[in-house]
Amino acid sequence: EVFSGQLSVLGREGDVLVVISGSGNSANVVRAVETAREAGLHTIGFLGMGGGKVAEMVDVPVVVPSEEYAYIEDAHLALNHLIATYFTKNTGLDSE
Repeated sequence: EVFSGQLSVLGREGDVLVVISGSGNSANVVRAVETAREAGLHTIGFLGMGGGKVAEMVDVPVVVPSEEYAYIEDAHLALNHLIATYFTKNTGLDSE
């Protein structure tokens, strides 16, 4: 319940939940996606190893086609940087 408890309090219909899991089978992540869907949140999963259970649950699964955690984590890190850069540059938070 580590993530789902927070979502129950903070999540609002229409919000977007992005989950990250190397296997897509973490019980805490599965439960968080269940909670998010019950609350009407959109869901995106950064996953690896075929996507696991979470791939079938999220609106948008992004599955790194590897069985190696190091490669999966590297790809997830690159995606995180791209998203952070996008929001920084498009929300007025860019300090340049």
